Amino acid sequence: NDAAGAITKIEAIESDGATHVWGEGVDPYVAPAVREIVWFAVRVPKTTYLVANVKITLNLASGPGYKEIDAVQLVGAAQ
Repeated sequence: NDAAGAITKIEAIESDGATHVWGEGVDPYVAPAVREIVWFAVRVPKTTYLVANVKITLNLASGPGYKEIDAVQLVGAAQ
């Protein structure tokens, strides 16, 4: 994530369109004066539903610079 603090919401979306918020709010991370790589992690509880998509919402006005996500990794166990 470049321009840390831009991620404001993470949602899981079922195939029928139902959404579940996995995380929401202001990222408390404060970037240092020297630019560095930033890891953003959200712990998600085991779901009772199948997830078809994950939506990540960015606040484009959160600060200067480009807002970008280089990669997303989902780690879990299949049922």
